[in-house]
Amino acid sequence: MADSRLIEHYIDYRVPACRRQLAVAYRAQQTFHLTNEHLTVRFSVTKESTDDMPVGFGLHPYFVRTADATIRANVGDMWRADNNAMPDTLVGPPEQLLLDGTGLKPDLSPLDNNFVNFGGQVLIDWPERQARLEINADPIYQCLGVYTPAEQSFFCVEPATNHIDGFNLADEGRDDTGIIVVEPNDTAVGNVTFRPRLL
Repeated sequence: MADSRLIEHYIDYRVPACRRQLAVAYRAQQTFHLTNEHLTVRFSVTKESTDDMPVGFGLHPYFVRTADATIRANVGDMWRADNNAMPDTLVGPPEQLLLDGTGLKPDLSPLDNNFVNFGGQVLIDWPERQARLEINADPIYQCLGVYTPAEQSFFCVEPATNHIDGFNLADEGRDDTGIIVVEPNDTAVGNVTFRPRLL
């Protein structure tokens, strides 16, 4: 029978009262909920002053790269990046990255891109280890970053509420940036769950 112990840890940050005249007042929490079956990371941001506050948050986990590792995800279009790694143009995603695709191999596909319309599911496979990691994110996470730099021993798959430069693009009139506006005494909250398993 599996051990059902639970480990929970949280980080709580509140803008100090002495700094509130310089910044909006808010409270941010990150909670780690670990069992034998999964890890859930929960973010929450609560607005504690009288003005609305734009906010965004996400996770940036690094994973071990192997020669046969693949990534598949439920994503929409991809932001092609300019020379400064900033979003430039929306284009279709690489077909192999899609959930019904063959899997994007980090060694063969260097990316540093954000994807819109993230559907909350990622599958990472390491066939040589007969292992899979399933990532499930709440709907508040509308974007996914994929970072597969050339000739490195890692890659990143990053659920986020908003994409890179989302605040500036929202100011320019885009409504698909994933930026959240938190009203006074309201909270933006979302979970991301990681479930490893052997195949």
